[in-house]
Amino acid sequence: MTKEGRHNWGNSGSNWRCTFNTEWDIVQNLKGTVSNVSFENGQAMFVTASSSKITFKGTWVTRTIKFELEDVTSFRCKLATGRTIVVTGGTVSNTGFSSATYYVNGAATSTVPATGKVTLIVENNADFTVNDLQIGYDGTAYGTFKADLAEQFNYLLSASEATNDYNKATHQALTDVSEQLGSELVTNGGFDTDTGWTKGAGWTIGSGVASHAAGSKTEIYQSAGITASKTYKVIYTSSNLSGGGGTRFILGNDSSGAGISRGAAGTFTETITLDAAIADDRIYIQADSSLNCSIDNVSVKEVLHPSITTLSNYTSRRGFSEDLYTTLNTTNLPDIVRRGSVYAAKFVAANSDLITIGNKGTVNHVSFVFWNDGTAQNIMTLDNGTTNITSNGTTLTHWGTTCWINGAATTTLTRGWNIISVISTADKTGSNIKWGYTGSYGSPIISDGWITTGNINLAEHTQFWTLKREKLS
Repeated sequence: MTKEGRHNWGNSGSNWRCTFNTEWDIVQNLKGTVSNVSFENGQAMFVTASSSKITFKGTWVTRTIKFELEDVTSFRCKLATGRTIVVTGGTVSNTGFSSATYYVNGAATSTVPATGKVTLIVENNADFTVNDLQIGYDGTAYGTFKADLAEQFNYLLSASEATNDYNKATHQALTDVSEQLGSELVTNGGFDTDTGWTKGAGWTIGSGVASHAAGSKTEIYQSAGITASKTYKVIYTSSNLSGGGGTRFILGNDSSGAGISRGAAGTFTETITLDAAIADDRIYIQADSSLNCSIDNVSVKEVLHPSITTLSNYTSRRGFSEDLYTTLNTTNLPDIVRRGSVYAAKFVAANSDLITIGNKGTVNHVSFVFWNDGTAQNIMTLDNGTTNITSNGTTLTHWGTTCWINGAATTTLTRGWNIISVISTADKTGSNIKWGYTGSYGSPIISDGWITTGNINLAEHTQFWTLKREKLS
């Protein structure tokens, strides 16, 4: 059976990337033509050796082609008339390349294993045109293999880059999400001129710093659009201290916005989360009455999304990074499985596969990436089996007051990857947090987890979802 999309796919001169999650993705989203290829667990199954192929329309220029494959009895791919990549008898070869380099599982070799996972990179030392991409067919014969990913780069990878690319694909699922900050809110944070700040008693601006002379506990401040319930990252430098006491940052003229008192010189970074009601929108730098000091390099930015530590260190922890667990069952570790281009931890051995985070005190929120195959799953517990998150294959049952799945407020799961955030306005006790257990053991497939005290909002979940979705696509 052949299904065909209606529009061209490909963009001359730019990179492209295709995961083989579902036939719908190929036909509707990537506008490919699917001929006798089935899709299982995020893979395209090229098993009909006389007719299995996927064709993409369009013309583009590239130098490097990458495939993530499995169980390669033979592999065939047509790029253009007279230009092919073929694996037969455990060896990769080509036609139409002026000077080809092969990398197999991160090593410079033309030998391709017949079983297991294979990352195959084929490079040419000059640009070449792709205008008839047929994966599974080289114009003469068909291949027998499974495919997770096809990708191209319009530049050459070095040997070390090819190795790093393979190591990253093999040992990481979704990369850590870096902290996302808003724009700078401080005006004249370097005190280059005597402007932008209101100075309390004892404060002066000059020589590129703000200085406080002992005598009164006062502040230097400015309006900066500080908003209640938001989180801000504060950075400043304190120097030339004498007389005793300390400096502190205050946001919104509210106790929730008060930073740490600093009685020593240095550059300090703090994250401050404000209550739902604050007195004003200002930032304040306060000095104690006995303190002489200088302040410089002041910065305040909204934390749009905090950094996220992912559960993705498969080499050492098989799915969970060190700071997210206290006890790991080392006898029967979770399996590593791949769904599409993403690796994840699968809990499979009843009464043994268990990752314990332990007592983390108050918990208000958990986000995680979960593969739904339509079966019931015991996903995680906060307290060794009472406060749980489970799935019946279509609906998520949880302990929160709010649940977002794939960017929408819902408990309905889709087949495949689901990016989930569960939030509780009431404090929950994370006395014995465990993955793969809810009073009984389960076999969920989980790629990332993020647990916090304090709630996140829809905008934060949406950004989490957007960043993760990019990795899953």
